This record gives sequence, structure tokens and C-alpha cells, in this order.
Amino acid sequence: MIIKEITLENFRQYRGIQNISFSTDSEKNVTVILGMNTSGKTTIVRAFLWCLYGETGDWKQKDLLNKELTNENGSFEVSVEVVLDHEGKEYHFKRKQPFEVISNGVSKSEYKLEAFYRDTNGITQNIRSFKMQDIIDRILPKDLANYFFFDGEQVETINKRKNVKDSVSNLLGLSIFSTAIDHLDPDKKSSVVSQILDDRDLTQGQNAEKCKNDLEEAKEARENARTEKKESEKEKEYYRQKEEELAEKIKANQEIAQKQKERESIQKDIEHLKEEVKSNEDNIITFFNRNAVGIFISPLASIVLNVVENAKESGEGIPEMKACSIDYILERGTCICGQTINSIEGAKEHLEFEKKLLPPESIGTIVRNFKKDINDKTKNAIEDIEIIENAYTQYLKSKKAQEDKEDDLETISEAIKGQVNVRKLEEEYQEAKEKYKHFEKEVVRLGELFAEQTGKIKQLESDIAGLVVSSAKNDKLNRYAQYATEIYEWFKQEHDEKFKLVKEELLEKVNKNFKAMFHGNRSILMDDNFELTSETVNEWRLDTSKGLDTVINFSFIMGLVELAREKITSVRIGDEEIDISEPYPIVMDAPFSNTDETHIKNITRQLPQVAEQVIIIVMEKDWQIAEETLINKVGKKYRIEKQGNTESYSKIKLEEL
Repeated sequence: MIIKEITLENFRQYRGIQNISFSTDSEKNVTVILGMNTSGKTTIVRAFLWCLYGETGDWKQKDLLNKELTNENGSFEVSVEVVLDHEGKEYHFKRKQPFEVISNGVSKSEYKLEAFYRDTNGITQNIRSFKMQDIIDRILPKDLANYFFFDGEQVETINKRKNVKDSVSNLLGLSIFSTAIDHLDPDKKSSVVSQILDDRDLTQGQNAEKCKNDLEEAKEARENARTEKKESEKEKEYYRQKEEELAEKIKANQEIAQKQKERESIQKDIEHLKEEVKSNEDNIITFFNRNAVGIFISPLASIVLNVVENAKESGEGIPEMKACSIDYILERGTCICGQTINSIEGAKEHLEFEKKLLPPESIGTIVRNFKKDINDKTKNAIEDIEIIENAYTQYLKSKKAQEDKEDDLETISEAIKGQVNVRKLEEEYQEAKEKYKHFEKEVVRLGELFAEQTGKIKQLESDIAGLVVSSAKNDKLNRYAQYATEIYEWFKQEHDEKFKLVKEELLEKVNKNFKAMFHGNRSILMDDNFELTSETVNEWRLDTSKGLDTVINFSFIMGLVELAREKITSVRIGDEEIDISEPYPIVMDAPFSNTDETHIKNITRQLPQVAEQVIIIVMEKDWQIAEETLINKVGKKYRIEKQGNTESYSKIKLEEL
């Protein structure tokens, strides 16, 4: 598989039609694409996956349409076309999706895949729709695609995926054995062996029919238990590895964890202080509003009261009495006690004297009323002022403490800015731990279920053997079943031997590439799940360095590419069938983000030697390091340039070498 070109139309950052024709020169087998962040580097890698497999990753379908076009009413088409050579044929795959943009939003139709190929004679053959995806998966299975199309973040974990073992087996030609084993497996209900034995004639009767049905059900139950157990074992192993990785990360980030916990504590303190500040503000407002006038006049009240303190009570009139009331009594001539005023000596004179004491003729009553009013209004003011003063003192104290804590928060946040979130790691660790325990129990439960059904099957097979009619037909079927079982055992043994050999060959190539790229004194170990770890000369230990992980995983990918190239495939060209080895490309975005300068040079020196075709999408700063070792291998060079006033879309331009 060699990629000849890719064409993008209105796909994400790329407005209009953008084409990249890749170098297929065997000597200058590297294509370099330079681009800044957010210009659309990763989009190119994902465009391959969308075209071939319909994969959008974390993008929503509506996000495929170029953003600028979503602001323009009309009908638009998003498409990606990939042209590649495989086994002597030139394949064209094009996935396209119509979009309609109207004022109230964007609507889309289902995407459609088109495909055709040209044979060695240049004759074009259309590929029928139901065969397209099968052909793509035959060229490069979907679960293997991420080994050959990946970004810088993926490379760190590329050999820790759950399906590595099956993917490697398929890539390196072991799938035919797996298929044969699955087809013949006597333990499976639908296998060749089971179908042969089911055709045997049994004695007539309900018991025979019941035994056959029970046997089918038991085989199906055992098959389901085995499948589920295998999946649970994968999940268990995945979460075991994840638990270990997270534990290592948490351990390596203890200092950051302590700072993050300290930050959380400070944040809680700030929230508590904010509540205190608010509470004191509320107290000040409440008590002030309750007696605002009394609080304002309280400082002057004592001074005013001292001024009027010496006013005599005798100089004051009757409280609440009015002059008009005395005039009324005098005019009526009868006192409120019922006696006539003229009959009481001096009564009229006394009433007229009291009238003179009343305002506006006397200030005494006004003073007395004023004193009473002052006393009423300032009665609770002193207590309220004390409460307000205490609240304000506490407010200032809490506010100052809050500001100090916010300064501390800013300082510690700056110190751990951009660092790993250890709390999140701890949550993920606990989740992985729980998941591991869950699948551990599931493996045990399903193992017990498998054993239970196996015992049941043996008993039923024994019962059915006693019901088999003695006949030439049954003798022949028994013999066929024995042949099929022997073939099954042969395939299984052959698969295991080849798997062991493939693993050894892959590990040898991985170590060869690793030693060519890594400047330290280490080698690689590989377990049966193809997970890699590094070994020092003197002692075994797992290294968590991202740079080392990058080199290890590049070694793994290069080893796969080398083995895939050595795999022999029979291809018919005209009337002749010949054996060829199939090359595979490596397409990668920002592959050196976690690698130092020395390893970048080592990796780029090794890549073109191992892979038949290398496509690197990289930032300028990383290319400046890699250029020294790659420049003589570069057949084509492109640059992604942002366009528009707001740099909202990109174009791809070919540059001279």
C-alpha cells in the first residue's frame, strides 16, 4: 500500500479543493507538510481515516463542513478522496457528504463512499458498494489503521491498546489460521465438527431430540462464556495496566499533588471567608437600617441633652395640651371637673397661665418633647453601633484574610499551571481499580460457567453416543468429524508456532530499530500481548519518560512495517500469479512533541530506511531539527497557510526543495 494522493474539499479547515500528491520515489520517499498549530495538520491525518473508514473521532458530523461556509447560505459538499497503489492496482476511494446551510442552521445528508480501481493494463473497474469496505479492510484493517495514521499524542500509547495482539496477528498473516481454527473448533455450536455430528441418525424418540437440543444449548452457552471470558480477560488486563500507569503517574507527581491539595484547601478557605464577609455585610446593613436616624444623632445626643438638662419642669406646659383646648374651657365656663370656673377663686387665672406655657408662647414644652424624642431614638443606638462596629471590624479582618488567600491561590496556581491534574488521575485510578476488580470477578464467574457447561456437554455427548444408530452413514460422519478435529488440532498447533515465531521476529526488529534510535544502553522486552517495556543492562525497571516511550513505540511501528513488507502475498498480474511483499506507509502528525533533539535526529534517520513511504506533518521548529537528517530523503514538501482576514481557513501549497 503506497499512497499517491489525497484531495480534500471543504473539509474542516480546508475551503474549496486542496490536493496533496505524495512522493512515491523509492529513494526520496519522504513527504513533508509544514504547518502551525490550528492550521489543519491533524485534520489531514484524520481525513484519511474519515475517507477510508468513516471515522470522525471526537468531531461531530456537522463539524466536517468548513466553518466559513456555515455562515453562507447554500448547498455544499464535503469530500475526501484517497488514491493508493496496492498489489499492482491503483485504487480510488472517495467519501462525500452533502450539507445544506440555511439561516436557522446546518443540515446534512448521509455520506456516501465511491470506489474504483485501475488494473495493470490501465482498465478501470468500478467496485460495487457492498464490496468497498471489505476491500479497504483487506488492504488495511480498520483496527490497524491507527498504527499507520497517527498523531504525536497517540504514539505514546500506541502499543498499549486492547486489540494489539489480534491486530498484529492479522497484519502479519495469521488471520487465515485464526479463521480456520474458528471454523473447525469442535467446541463451537456452529463449527464444521458440530454440524457433521448433528447430521448423524439417532434412535427415534423424544429423549434423543431433547439430548440434541440440550447439547446445542450447552455448546452455545459455553461458547458465549468463552467469548465473554476472553473479552473480560482483555478488559481486566487493560485496567490492570491502566491502574499501574496511573499509580506511576501519581507517584511521579506527588509534589504537584501536594500543591493541588493545598490549592483546594485555599479555595475552601476563600469560600468560607467570602461567607464571613457577606454575613458581616448583612449584619451592618440590617442594624443600620433598623435605626439609621438614632445611629446618626447618637454622637450629638449627649451634648444636646446636657444643654437642655437645666430646663425646669415648672416652666413646661401640660404634655400634649393645646392652647385651643384651654380657650374652649374658658369660653364654656365649666372645668373638666364639672365646676363652673367663676365659682372657683383663681381658676380662670390658672388656666390663662397654663395657656401661656404652651407653644408658641413657651419653649419648655418643646424642650421636654425634644428630650423625650431624643431618648426614644437613641435608646438602642449605642447597642446597635457596638454591633455594627464589631461587624465592621470582623468584615475588615475577613476581607483582608480573603485577599491574602487569593494572593496565595494565584501564586500556587501559577506554580502548577499546565501541570497534570493529579486529583483527576486519582479518580481515574480508583475507577480503574474498581473496573479491574469487576472484570477479575467476571473472569472467575465465566470460567466456572465454562467448566460447568463443558461437564454438561461431555455428559450429553456420552448420552447421544449411546443413541447413535449403527449405520454406514453414521460411521462415515464419525470419521469425517475425526478428520476435521485432527485438522483443527493441526491448525491450532501451526498457529501457535507461527505466532511465537512472529513475536520473536517482531521483537528482534523492534530492538534493532530501538538501538538505532535510542542513545542509551537499553533493550526492549515484549510480553504475549505485545506490550513493550525497556530493560537496562544491569536491572529491570519500567521507565515512565515520555521521550523514551516515544522511541519505544516508534520502534514498535517500524518493526510492524518491516515485518509487513516481508509478508509474501500472491497476486495475479494478467495470466500470471506472482508472489510480492506489500509495503506500508507511515503517516504522522507532530510525532516529535515529546522527544529531544538527539532522538528526533535518530528517529528521522531510521524512518525512511524502514518504511517504503513516510509522510510527516510537522511544525517549523521541529522540522528545523529533523531537516538535517531528512532533507536528502525528501521528495516533496508542502506548507499549510492560513487564509482570510481572520485566518479562518487554510490552503496547502507545494514548495520547491
